[in-house]
Amino acid sequence: MQCDSLIECTLVLIKPDAVKRGLIGEIITRFEKAGLRLAAIKITNCSKQTLDSHFPINDLDWIRSMGEKAVENCNANGIDITVIVDTKDPLLIGRYILNLNYDYLLSGPIIAMIWQGQHSVSLVRKIVGSTIPANAAPGTIRGDFSSSSSDYSLANGMACQNVIHASSSKAESLRECSIWFTQHEINKTT
Repeated sequence: MQCDSLIECTLVLIKPDAVKRGLIGEIITRFEKAGLRLAAIKITNCSKQTLDSHFPINDLDWIRSMGEKAVENCNANGIDITVIVDTKDPLLIGRYILNLNYDYLLSGPIIAMIWQGQHSVSLVRKIVGSTIPANAAPGTIRGDFSSSSSDYSLANGMACQNVIHASSSKAESLRECSIWFTQHEINKTT
Protein backbone atom coordinates (compact mmCIF):
# COMPACT_ATOMS: atom_id res chain seq x y z
CA MET A 1 0.00 0.00 0.00
CA GLN A 2 1.11 3.53 -0.59
CA CYS A 3 0.54 4.83 2.87
CA ASP A 4 2.90 6.96 4.87
CA SER A 5 2.76 9.55 7.61
CA LEU A 6 0.79 11.94 5.37
CA ILE A 7 -1.42 9.55 3.42
CA GLU A 8 -3.09 6.94 5.59
CA CYS A 9 -4.98 3.81 4.66
CA THR A 10 -7.93 2.51 6.63
CA LEU A 11 -10.16 -0.53 6.49
CA VAL A 12 -13.92 -0.20 6.24
CA LEU A 13 -16.36 -3.11 6.30
CA ILE A 14 -19.97 -2.63 5.23
CA LYS A 15 -21.70 -5.20 7.40
CA PRO A 16 -24.41 -7.68 6.33
CA ASP A 17 -27.35 -5.57 7.55
CA ALA A 18 -26.26 -2.63 5.38
CA VAL A 19 -25.64 -4.89 2.37
CA LYS A 20 -29.13 -6.40 2.74
CA ARG A 21 -30.64 -2.91 2.93
CA GLY A 22 -28.88 -1.69 -0.21
CA LEU A 23 -26.79 1.03 1.49
CA ILE A 24 -23.51 0.26 -0.31
CA GLY A 25 -23.67 3.14 -2.82
CA GLU A 26 -24.72 5.71 -0.22
CA ILE A 27 -21.91 4.70 2.12
CA ILE A 28 -19.25 4.76 -0.62
CA THR A 29 -20.51 8.16 -1.78
CA ARG A 30 -19.97 9.65 1.68
CA PHE A 31 -16.30 8.66 1.70
CA GLU A 32 -15.78 9.89 -1.86
CA LYS A 33 -17.40 13.25 -1.05
CA ALA A 34 -14.96 13.61 1.86
CA GLY A 35 -12.07 13.39 -0.62
CA LEU A 36 -10.93 9.86 0.19
CA ARG A 37 -9.72 7.48 -2.51
CA LEU A 38 -10.92 3.89 -2.78
CA ALA A 39 -7.81 1.69 -3.00
CA ALA A 40 -9.47 -1.73 -2.72
CA ILE A 41 -12.97 -3.20 -2.63
CA LYS A 42 -14.49 -6.65 -2.67
CA ILE A 43 -17.64 -8.45 -1.68
CA THR A 44 -16.98 -11.44 0.52
CA ASN A 45 -18.59 -13.96 2.78
CA CYS A 46 -16.11 -13.96 5.61
CA SER A 47 -15.03 -17.06 7.44
CA LYS A 48 -14.64 -17.81 11.12
CA GLN A 49 -10.86 -17.91 10.49
CA THR A 50 -10.92 -14.37 9.08
CA LEU A 51 -12.86 -13.17 12.13
CA ASP A 52 -10.42 -14.98 14.43
CA SER A 53 -7.68 -12.85 12.84
CA HIS A 54 -9.73 -9.65 12.74
CA PHE A 55 -10.79 -9.66 16.40
CA PRO A 56 -8.12 -9.72 19.14
CA ILE A 57 -9.64 -12.94 20.51
CA ASN A 58 -6.66 -13.68 22.75
CA ASP A 59 -6.68 -10.23 24.37
CA LEU A 60 -8.63 -10.83 27.57
CA ASP A 61 -8.54 -7.13 28.45
CA TRP A 62 -10.23 -6.27 25.14
CA ILE A 63 -12.90 -8.95 25.65
CA ARG A 64 -13.42 -7.83 29.26
CA SER A 65 -13.78 -4.19 28.15
CA MET A 66 -16.62 -5.21 25.79
CA GLY A 67 -18.35 -6.83 28.74
CA GLU A 68 -17.75 -3.79 30.95
CA LYS A 69 -19.26 -1.49 28.30
CA ALA A 70 -22.30 -3.78 28.05
CA VAL A 71 -22.79 -3.73 31.84
CA GLU A 72 -22.42 0.07 31.82
CA ASN A 73 -24.98 0.48 28.99
CA CYS A 74 -27.45 -1.87 30.66
CA ASN A 75 -27.06 -0.12 34.03
CA ALA A 76 -27.58 3.27 32.38
CA ASN A 77 -30.85 2.01 30.92
CA GLY A 78 -32.10 0.27 34.06
CA ILE A 79 -31.56 -3.25 32.71
CA ASP A 80 -30.29 -6.07 34.91
CA ILE A 81 -27.71 -7.75 32.67
CA THR A 82 -27.84 -10.95 34.74
CA VAL A 83 -31.36 -11.55 33.43
CA ILE A 84 -29.92 -11.60 29.90
CA VAL A 85 -26.60 -13.45 30.32
CA ASP A 86 -26.88 -14.98 33.81
CA THR A 87 -23.61 -13.43 35.00
CA LYS A 88 -22.03 -10.15 36.04
CA ASP A 89 -18.55 -11.26 35.01
CA PRO A 90 -17.40 -8.78 32.31
CA LEU A 91 -15.12 -11.39 30.72
CA LEU A 92 -17.97 -13.88 30.26
CA ILE A 93 -20.26 -11.12 29.01
CA GLY A 94 -17.55 -10.00 26.57
CA ARG A 95 -17.19 -13.54 25.24
CA TYR A 96 -20.96 -13.75 24.81
CA ILE A 97 -20.95 -10.48 22.83
CA LEU A 98 -18.02 -11.68 20.72
CA ASN A 99 -20.01 -14.80 19.77
CA LEU A 100 -22.99 -12.62 18.83
CA ASN A 101 -20.69 -10.52 16.63
CA TYR A 102 -19.44 -13.67 14.88
CA ASP A 103 -23.03 -14.74 14.16
CA TYR A 104 -23.82 -11.27 12.82
CA LEU A 105 -20.78 -10.99 10.55
CA LEU A 106 -21.19 -14.54 9.24
CA SER A 107 -24.90 -13.95 8.43
CA GLY A 108 -24.34 -12.55 4.93
CA PRO A 109 -21.99 -10.83 2.53
CA ILE A 110 -19.68 -8.02 3.63
CA ILE A 111 -18.17 -5.28 1.48
CA ALA A 112 -14.51 -4.87 2.47
CA MET A 113 -12.75 -1.66 1.42
CA ILE A 114 -9.50 0.21 1.91
CA TRP A 115 -9.74 4.00 1.79
CA GLN A 116 -6.72 6.30 1.40
CA GLY A 117 -6.31 9.95 2.22
CA GLN A 118 -4.94 12.53 4.57
CA HIS A 119 -5.77 11.45 8.13
CA SER A 120 -8.13 8.82 6.68
CA VAL A 121 -8.38 6.83 9.93
CA SER A 122 -9.78 9.73 11.97
CA LEU A 123 -11.78 11.13 9.04
CA VAL A 124 -13.50 7.81 8.39
CA ARG A 125 -14.28 7.41 12.10
CA LYS A 126 -15.97 10.85 12.09
CA ILE A 127 -18.02 9.96 9.00
CA VAL A 128 -19.02 6.59 10.50
CA GLY A 129 -20.11 7.90 13.93
CA SER A 130 -20.34 6.29 17.35
CA THR A 131 -20.08 2.50 17.57
CA ILE A 132 -23.42 2.49 19.37
CA PRO A 133 -25.88 3.77 16.73
CA ALA A 134 -28.27 5.18 19.33
CA ASN A 135 -25.43 7.53 20.36
CA ALA A 136 -24.31 8.39 16.80
CA ALA A 137 -24.86 11.96 15.65
CA PRO A 138 -27.25 12.71 12.78
CA GLY A 139 -25.28 13.05 9.55
CA THR A 140 -22.98 10.14 10.38
CA ILE A 141 -23.47 6.78 8.68
CA ARG A 142 -24.56 5.05 11.89
CA GLY A 143 -26.62 8.05 12.96
CA ASP A 144 -28.53 8.07 9.68
CA PHE A 145 -28.85 4.36 8.94
CA SER A 146 -29.03 2.48 12.23
CA SER A 147 -31.02 2.88 15.40
CA SER A 148 -29.86 -0.29 17.12
CA SER A 149 -28.75 -0.04 20.73
CA SER A 150 -26.38 -2.38 22.48
CA ASP A 151 -28.70 -3.05 25.44
CA TYR A 152 -31.70 -3.86 23.22
CA SER A 153 -29.58 -6.09 21.01
CA LEU A 154 -28.08 -7.90 23.98
CA ALA A 155 -31.54 -8.41 25.52
CA ASN A 156 -32.66 -9.99 22.23
CA GLY A 157 -29.62 -12.25 21.84
CA MET A 158 -28.10 -10.48 18.86
CA ALA A 159 -25.15 -8.22 18.06
CA CYS A 160 -25.69 -4.50 17.83
CA GLN A 161 -26.32 -4.06 14.11
CA ASN A 162 -24.37 -0.90 13.47
CA VAL A 163 -24.02 -1.09 9.66
CA ILE A 164 -20.26 -0.56 9.36
CA HIS A 165 -16.81 -1.16 10.81
CA ALA A 166 -13.91 1.28 10.58
CA SER A 167 -10.40 0.79 11.93
CA SER A 168 -9.85 2.81 15.10
CA SER A 169 -6.11 3.54 14.75
CA LYS A 170 -3.25 3.48 12.24
CA ALA A 171 -1.84 0.31 13.79
CA GLU A 172 -5.21 -1.43 13.78
CA SER A 173 -5.77 -0.35 10.19
CA LEU A 174 -2.48 -1.79 8.95
CA ARG A 175 -3.19 -5.08 10.72
CA GLU A 176 -6.79 -5.26 9.47
CA CYS A 177 -5.98 -4.31 5.87
CA SER A 178 -3.52 -7.21 5.70
CA ILE A 179 -6.18 -9.60 7.00
CA TRP A 180 -8.85 -8.66 4.47
CA PHE A 181 -6.69 -7.94 1.39
CA THR A 182 -3.60 -9.32 -0.30
CA GLN A 183 -1.11 -6.84 -1.76
CA HIS A 184 -2.29 -7.85 -5.26
CA GLU A 185 -5.83 -6.70 -4.47
CA ILE A 186 -4.81 -3.15 -3.57
CA ASN A 187 -4.64 -0.41 -6.20
CA LYS A 188 -1.25 1.20 -5.63
CA THR A 189 -1.69 4.33 -7.75
CA THR A 190 -1.99 7.69 -6.06
